[in-house]
Amino acid sequence: QGVYSNVHLVIEPKTRKQYALKCLDPTRITNSDEFLDAASDLARETALLARLDHENIIQLRGVCASSISDSYQEGGNGFFFLMDVLDETLKDRLDRWRSDVTLFQGSRRFLFGGPKTVDVHRMRGRIETVALGIVRGMRYLHEQQSIVLRDLKPANIGFEAETGLVKLFDFGMSRQIEECLPEDVVGTPRYMAPEVMLSQGTSFASDVYSFGVLLYEICSLKVAFSR
Repeated sequence: QGVYSNVHLVIEPKTRKQYALKCLDPTRITNSDEFLDAASDLARETALLARLDHENIIQLRGVCASSISDSYQEGGNGFFFLMDVLDETLKDRLDRWRSDVTLFQGSRRFLFGGPKTVDVHRMRGRIETVALGIVRGMRYLHEQQSIVLRDLKPANIGFEAETGLVKLFDFGMSRQIEECLPEDVVGTPRYMAPEVMLSQGTSFASDVYSFGVLLYEICSLKVAFSR
């Protein structure tokens, strides 16, 4: 579940191929203004995904045959799009890692003092298999597409079910850099850059700040800024 959208696991009858289907949830939209905002965000995300082609970004696999306006007319089933299925999110994986006591022992080198110290060898493995994949996806968005993510966090990073590859997903808040306005305070507070909180504008550097918080969590297995 998102704020106004749901993601469902669906199966294509002939091939039995699985997809993730994203659509609006009418039970959480209470007025016409909310519907307009939600439908616009869904259409914008669809158009953005249609342009992207990178191994570390979720792939668009299909779109509703009707236009977004026609799909909500009488008899319509609503607008949707199809994506690859992800096995779990980075949030899920971080929670699992934190509960695995073996990740905090068995090495002669440790980092991050305290009751739990992190095995450096395994930390390097997490950097290579997770953090670098996130970096490659971000570089593609920033350098080739001029897109700012604006909500980079563990819950918006997943792992493809078939390959295990890191995938950035959920681009509902993402925008072209020229579309970002100083007054837009968007994102998740724990991962939000200070200048965004202060309405001083969003930039590629804001995404890099969010990645820095993520990298701290991937390396230390601690929640950033927690008490």
